[in-house]
Amino acid sequence: MSSSSSKANMAERLFDSLDLDKNGELSTHEVADFAKGKVNVSKLKKALGIESGGGVSKKAFVAKYVAGELAILDPIIEEMGVRNVEVAMSSRTAASKGGKFDLDKDIYHRQHHTKERGAALKKDCTAIMLLMTFFSNMVMDGPVEEHTGPKPTPDEAGHSLLTNLSTKVLATVRCGGWKQDWCCGMLNMLFATFPRCSNVICNAVKGGPASDDEILMFCDIMTQLGFTCTIDAQDTSELIYWLWNYERSDGSWYNLNLYQYKSIEYAPPEMFRQFMGIMESESVAPELKRFVMMSAPTATLKGESVNDALNESITTALEWTKENMASKGWMPEAHHTQGAAASAAYDKYFDL
Repeated sequence: MSSSSSKANMAERLFDSLDLDKNGELSTHEVADFAKGKVNVSKLKKALGIESGGGVSKKAFVAKYVAGELAILDPIIEEMGVRNVEVAMSSRTAASKGGKFDLDKDIYHRQHHTKERGAALKKDCTAIMLLMTFFSNMVMDGPVEEHTGPKPTPDEAGHSLLTNLSTKVLATVRCGGWKQDWCCGMLNMLFATFPRCSNVICNAVKGGPASDDEILMFCDIMTQLGFTCTIDAQDTSELIYWLWNYERSDGSWYNLNLYQYKSIEYAPPEMFRQFMGIMESESVAPELKRFVMMSAPTATLKGESVNDALNESITTALEWTKENMASKGWMPEAHHTQGAAASAAYDKYFDL
């Protein structure tokens, strides 16, 4: 995209977000409202040619912006792009249940509990908003990755799953800016998996308020990006489950599962190894399966290390999966709920 095209695109988004009356003109009072306290309102009106009243059309606004006549907006252009990220994602946001994305009311304000802290954090949200905008515009409707070359063997597919296993667990109590880092990490995970995977298994262990914050922030991000939540916080005695879907440009589906275990005891190796099993249909892009450890507290309520227990559980499941795929091959395609034969084949494959 050329520089002028990029500028025109940004100008159109700004105009659409600022034209609150939606009458095709940016009025004098609308200019004053958004510019007050940020730039000289009189100078901006003059640059727009509306110092004596009236309004400016979208076409004229874009032309002036591209021509460099609205340089006065430069100090606030980044903020406006961030605060109005829903404009860049309008088609998806309109269909999502979350509605407009408002930093004063949504993720960051809710997590920081006070308007003052939420407002102070906005500058730190720029990277998150830019990543969300780029992901929405360039990745979600972009091409998927197609596999080339020979198909992998079960052993090779298992090795690929294990080498691509990722974690986004942070020591939140020791890192004051963890929310921004964690959200950016989760967006990077979406960047890596969306074009090439059809089944992503995310796992989390419930802890204190910080671990619940992570889940809430991730749910908000998925909603704002326009993913459809087909299973929303399904609560059992052992875990809480979410499922999001999105139809990609080639008609295939991206599915992201999130399991939040209520205690580390509910995340044994037997659970993880079932999530790590790979069907032949999940062995190549864009239908790959991936396993992600996204959230966990540092210790249990009893003071025991969650990291040690979690590492042991994952390592045991990884080693078992490697050996099982080498000896038994692909996981059965039929879901274990599809009759007695499918259930028996599933149990046999996983030694249940």
